[in-house]
Amino acid sequence: AAWPVPKLVVSSNRDDILRYMLPTNDGGCIIIHDFQGWPNYNVNLTRVDADGEIVSNWDNILISPYAENCLNNGGCGYFEDAVATDLGIYITWRDNEGNIFAKYIPFDSANPSSIEILTISDTGSLSTETVSIDYSQGLNEVLSCWQAFTGSVYNIHCASFSLDNFIITEGIIIYEDPLNSQKNPSVNATEHSTYLVSWEDERQGNDSDLFIQEIRSSSGQEFMENGGSVLCNAGFNQFNSNLVSIDLASNDEVYLAYWEDDRSSGKEFVTNIFAQKISICKLGDINDDATWNVLDIVVLANCVLSANCNALVNGCAGD
Repeated sequence: AAWPVPKLVVSSNRDDILRYMLPTNDGGCIIIHDFQGWPNYNVNLTRVDADGEIVSNWDNILISPYAENCLNNGGCGYFEDAVATDLGIYITWRDNEGNIFAKYIPFDSANPSSIEILTISDTGSLSTETVSIDYSQGLNEVLSCWQAFTGSVYNIHCASFSLDNFIITEGIIIYEDPLNSQKNPSVNATEHSTYLVSWEDERQGNDSDLFIQEIRSSSGQEFMENGGSVLCNAGFNQFNSNLVSIDLASNDEVYLAYWEDDRSSGKEFVTNIFAQKISICKLGDINDDATWNVLDIVVLANCVLSANCNALVNGCAGD
């Protein structure tokens, strides 16, 4: 039911900027906000129940550590991204030195403020507010990707965090070009334990195009062409790409990619919204019978021996 009057969730003598809100199964929500009180900046979290009451020990807790006069001394916290997992919420932020941190807070935590801080990247290479994350239910992990400054250009770097053993795996590079920038990644977990990563890419000239790659985080295996496949390379700039799943019932997973686009019908730099449907193969079901069983193994073995897997209708499932 609606609350009879609005509830005051956070009150301070400085600015609290809403950055993310996650509904919870009890009818309440988790609210993440940036505290902006010059010269101190922090990421805070508050949880309310279905009646709008603050949940015990979840009242305006610090996510990023407090550092006095952090604007001058270092240690500020600025929200980057967050995602719900099956059992909790994973939150990332950056400091004012280009490093990336995270916290994984279980929904049933009685003392979320005491949870350990995870260091995702301490290279100081993060470009401001470019972290994108998503949770893979099949892998029970979170993949974080960001725009990293590598010498004179930007490239896309990633790291995974396993919720099974709390191990961070760094050094996942989507594409690295020493002469041209790749920027502003967008991460989406697929239903078959891989990730789709799209980004802005300047390798084909001064304008920004969009590229996409499907990867396996554990091995760095790529399922599209080396360096990614072109999502859009129309004239002028394409930027801020996002993906949303629109069909999981068919054997292929179907996504809608959408982005901002500066091409127009006569005027330069008039920004419109464009979209493209993308289908990717579900791995495993090589005989295309909507199930994954021993028959797929038999078909896979036969096509490998005959070197004709690509001739099968769903041959890509054997990759």
